[in-house]
Amino acid sequence: MILDTFRVGEDFAIALDAIEGEVSDIETVTAYLAKSTSKSSFKKDPSFTEIELVVSSRAATETHAAGWNLMLPAAQSAVLDPGLYGIDAKLVSFAGTIDITDTTAVIKVTESAMA
Repeated sequence: MILDTFRVGEDFAIALDAIEGEVSDIETVTAYLAKSTSKSSFKKDPSFTEIELVVSSRAATETHAAGWNLMLPAAQSAVLDPGLYGIDAKLVSFAGTIDITDTTAVIKVTESAMA
């Protein structure tokens, strides 16, 4: 399932909600974008160098759970080829526990008509 579609050359922003546990228990969150070799499902391209996403924490609101925002700036997305990409996050707690997101978030990147 494709989570969202973004265009080459625009900011990518994805919300990572904390669905269990306490956000305050997490010391660091890192997230990476990897290219897929498949056009229909995520199959990691081993020749693609993963791109680290910018991660910022997000407080809970009436409509959204607490969690983190994962972002790829437009300058970095401008060099991507259209296709499917996967995003995974690694959460490290203050106690040293490491968790990786249960499911790879798959996004579609399309070519923009703008230069």
